[in-house]
Amino acid sequence: GSGFRPFCAAMAAERISTSNSGLGQFVFLDGTKLAVGWGSSVVIDKYIFNDDNSVKKLTIRAAKGTFRWISGSSPSSAYQIVTPAGTIGVRGT
Repeated sequence: GSGFRPFCAAMAAERISTSNSGLGQFVFLDGTKLAVGWGSSVVIDKYIFNDDNSVKKLTIRAAKGTFRWISGSSPSSAYQIVTPAGTIGVRGT
């Protein structure tokens, strides 16, 4: 079922959906933060980390709704955000 699941692991190719009254917040190993707004859906397309917990490749796909992304300590080239309107490359982190 759905509901509050603190400290649960997110997997590659996993869809994260919130209800019309729910929110989701996720912190990745390198400190990257993803907040998913109410009635929204994102997919973690790629989730590859190096042995030192830095990101090798982290790609999310925004399927519906709103989200907020704060990149972590990994190089900006490791992050990619795909939206219905196009792909966002993260720079200047």
